[in-house]
Amino acid sequence: DDAAAQAVEHCDLSDEVLAELTQLHTSAWRRFLDRFSEQAQSRWERALTVLMLLFIAAVTGRAIVSFDVFSTAHRWVWGAMVVTVAAVAFAGIKIYFAFIKQEHELRRLRAGLSYLLVAAGADLLIGAYGNWMGMYRAVRRAEDDLAGFWRYMVEWIVEGSSLMVICFAAAILCALMWYVIANKVARIERAEAAGLLGRN
Repeated sequence: DDAAAQAVEHCDLSDEVLAELTQLHTSAWRRFLDRFSEQAQSRWERALTVLMLLFIAAVTGRAIVSFDVFSTAHRWVWGAMVVTVAAVAFAGIKIYFAFIKQEHELRRLRAGLSYLLVAAGADLLIGAYGNWMGMYRAVRRAEDDLAGFWRYMVEWIVEGSSLMVICFAAAILCALMWYVIANKVARIERAEAAGLLGRN
């Protein structure tokens, strides 16, 4: 009995040890957020989500809704749209399992989440590359027709700015979907860990 008691006392995980283990396996950003209370953290996360949604709406506005910006954007915009539609479809599947089906298999929920960030980066790269290609085409046309230099430059600015607006909005949307799903998975993970500690 004494030996068993000493073994339990030696191997028992105190609150301090559990806190140190949690801190060791937690990212710096999560440790920063954990300085706030759970209630305050939840408020900050909701406020950040709302601000990002408002930013997307302010940047895109009625132009994207009415497709006016698509008619003036460089043709590379359709490449960004393919990437974004694929990301939205992938995120929809993850949202279904995490929020509707209430799936708690963390490995399945986390699988492929980084693809949303890759899609966001791809949208930005497509926007930058398409903008550069538009400038290159405008300069080449101006070399052949110097009298129309300013007209070609204005066309490039209009096409490039429309393309960048769409690509920035698409990248923010992909990043926002990743943020929402990743936070849901983190909450499920914390709940699972609390349940395991409670049973032990």
